[in-house]
Amino acid sequence: MAQHTIRLLEWDTEFFGRRIARLDAGSSVPGAAELEQCCREERIELVQACVDMKDGEAISALEELDFHFVDTRIPMAGEVKDYPGNSGSDPCITVAEERDIPALRAVCHGSFAEVSRYSWRGFFPPAQVDAFYDTWLENGVRGKHDDFCFQYLRAGKVAGFATIKAHEKREVYIGIIAVAPAFRGNGVGDALVRQAFAYAAERKIPVVSSATQGRNSATQKLFSRHGMRMGEVQGWYYYEFSELSDQS
Repeated sequence: MAQHTIRLLEWDTEFFGRRIARLDAGSSVPGAAELEQCCREERIELVQACVDMKDGEAISALEELDFHFVDTRIPMAGEVKDYPGNSGSDPCITVAEERDIPALRAVCHGSFAEVSRYSWRGFFPPAQVDAFYDTWLENGVRGKHDDFCFQYLRAGKVAGFATIKAHEKREVYIGIIAVAPAFRGNGVGDALVRQAFAYAAERKIPVVSSATQGRNSATQKLFSRHGMRMGEVQGWYYYEFSELSDQS
């Protein structure tokens, strides 16, 4: 039977400059003394846990350890064969290149901080949360995190983007998606999701999927319009080790 592990999230730790870990609960959660000892020895300030929202036993155990509910994780997926609309490629959409990053950053910056779980209780300042997603975007363009980034161009301006990771023969995953405020309500987000389905169809990949936060209702509605359905809802819970956080 699987047991819990607490593992350091190296990329998050490096980016935010604070030691962040994730609790993979498996079939159990640690005791309070074990959790505190681990955080003290590894100098971990924040522990994240993601659990099935139907697992009341696990949630109660986390809450007894002083984990706090942050947000829900909403996985969504749609079968390419059941796509409800025309999944042809859009001539306004291209694959972004290095030279496009400044314009893409202008769209990305400020699009996620209000709906991100990283904004919990001000643990990370809004400017740092914005920078986190800006970096995610740049890595997507460069193929370092996601594989590439679709950009939607209108009148020579970047109106929106979606980072994409393709798991061959399994799924096309939409990482982050955003539309510039001036272009919202004009079908840009729909075009980007449609393009993801077209990309999958051309390569005979059966599923397009993504995940978003519970508070991000706009993205949930966007995906739903394209036949993407909600999977098993999970909950993000955070534990802040006060001995170290108070020193930051």
